Amino acid sequence: MGNHMRLIGYVSAIVLLLLIGNMVFQVCAQSGSVNTFTIPGTTSLGNACGFWWAQFNATGGDKMNFQWTVNSQNPPVKVEAYITKPSAVNGKWLYDVGPDWLQWGSGVSGSMTWTVASTGAYALIIVNSAPNTVSGTMSMLDSNTTVVFSATGQGTVTFDLGR
Repeated sequence: MGNHMRLIGYVSAIVLLLLIGNMVFQVCAQSGSVNTFTIPGTTSLGNACGFWWAQFNATGGDKMNFQWTVNSQNPPVKVEAYITKPSAVNGKWLYDVGPDWLQWGSGVSGSMTWTVASTGAYALIIVNSAPNTVSGTMSMLDSNTTVVFSATGQGTVTFDLGR
């Protein structure tokens, strides 16, 4: 009977550790790692595209992974994602060329991996060149560590009328 009680005690301890570990994982996974964005479309902005951006800090040599998903629309709308320096956000650039970028990606959903050249501040920009407003989610991982970030601002960028 003593061995039976000891076995029940071990199993109970393992189950309790698994439950605690699961709760800790859920809390860590939800701590600001995913941001939502809503970007107006060209129909409401006239001769411009809307963009959403967030500033974040990164350490030189780290590998960063960015993942995004646009909420389904009919038809689905792709966005452009750029990694750049914060100074490029308010610089002069065209929606179909993008800012002076370090990494670029595009799609309804997607991901891009970027190796940070040097420690410093960077910006993530999501551009909507579709007629309608889009919304979605964006997450960042830095060498498998969640990067906590939040929207820094929104803006518009002009179409290239010369093309």
